[in-house]
Amino acid sequence: MKNLTLIISLLFSLTSLQAQDISGKAGKIWYSNNHLYVNIQSKGVLVIDNTKPEAPKKLGFIEIEGNIDIAVKDKVLFANHNDDLVAIDISKLGKINKRKVLKRFDGIFPQYKKEKKSAEIKWVKPTKKRWMASPVSIVSSSKGGSMACFTMTDSYLYALTPTAIQAFNVDKPKRIEKAGEPTNI
Repeated sequence: MKNLTLIISLLFSLTSLQAQDISGKAGKIWYSNNHLYVNIQSKGVLVIDNTKPEAPKKLGFIEIEGNIDIAVKDKVLFANHNDDLVAIDISKLGKINKRKVLKRFDGIFPQYKKEKKSAEIKWVKPTKKRWMASPVSIVSSSKGGSMACFTMTDSYLYALTPTAIQAFNVDKPKRIEKAGEPTNI
């Protein structure tokens, strides 16, 4: 409970954290392996080292155009990249780029479709500029919340679209695959 309180406090104090010159609304937050992953709606993911909950440290930003939702399993970040689902190797944060995309599933999220898409996914180092973000929703303990379009149980990531739920087997990071056909809702 103490960690959840600290995470909530951190979210509400994001405006005082030093960060790169990217403004936007904080969306989903995911806690995994002593790191906080905070979605900045349509921009990407702020990565924070939470080894010392009393003194969280900003590590950098993963630029992912059109990003709305995130989930993390071990050293893999799952995120929407506009309407695609991508699995990104986050084992070496400073080396994140489009070559670190382990798997891409095209068109999984038609609700996030964008006419012109940027294929670029990259790591942005922290700067001295202030972060301008406002909290929207909260997720903790490596699980998704009621506002999330992703959630994870054991070896499966579940992605919610406007009309279906699609399951993905994420047990082996280099062999992520769809687990059957989408279930209409």
